[in-house]
Amino acid sequence: MIFLKVSNVFWKSERVEVLQDISFTLEEGRSTIIAGTYESGKSVLLKVIGGISPPDKGTVFYYDKDIYDSSDEVIKGIRKEIVFLFHDGALLSNLIIEENLLLPIKYHFPNFIYDEIMNEINEYLDYFGIKNVLEKRPAEVSEISKKLLTFIRAAIMHPRLMLIDEPLFNLDFMSQKKVIVFLENLKKKGINFLIVSNSFDVLKAVGDRLIIMQDGKIVNVLNKEDENFLEKARKFELSDLTGVEDEI
Repeated sequence: MIFLKVSNVFWKSERVEVLQDISFTLEEGRSTIIAGTYESGKSVLLKVIGGISPPDKGTVFYYDKDIYDSSDEVIKGIRKEIVFLFHDGALLSNLIIEENLLLPIKYHFPNFIYDEIMNEINEYLDYFGIKNVLEKRPAEVSEISKKLLTFIRAAIMHPRLMLIDEPLFNLDFMSQKKVIVFLENLKKKGINFLIVSNSFDVLKAVGDRLIIMQDGKIVNVLNKEDENFLEKARKFELSDLTGVEDEI
């Protein structure tokens, strides 16, 4: 079942067409990886789909709702089900870690059960090996920890769709491996992913489709059902785990 439809999207930065006539759909139970060069427009596309950067032309529909042309109440409801993870973490510096993690929950689910959510948070903290951080501010924890904490903040929302920009960016080798298993487990729980990444390991773990972008356009699409799916994907120079994910 199609739940998200991107139709004829254009997005311009000053005089440069960053996105040019982008169209595709997302289906329940099928996660998509978007790969391409730094100038391909892939991260901008993710922001357009996430409701952060309105397109100059075109539409983005979540089920039958236009995410840019609906009532405030409808858009708020959509944002309960779609979470966006920036590549650099994006925690609020004036809040302690616990407050950062609980902020979206408090906004979207004001009647949440505190003890249940904190048990879930602590399980994820143990999994990622992050200890004694809940009372600290973001400036007091490592960049790697800040990135991993944003995965926890997203997971406790139990969203329908996660939009993730470069999930392995600036992570060490062991943290990359933990994130990949983390994503695999969330997919088994029914969460859908749209992930911007040039990582072959991310594709193998959760990808049902690979979209290749170049110069603001979709230039190739591969599906898991295609013969030699992973071998064909290799031709696009996707990277293996190396300690830090690089842009190609």
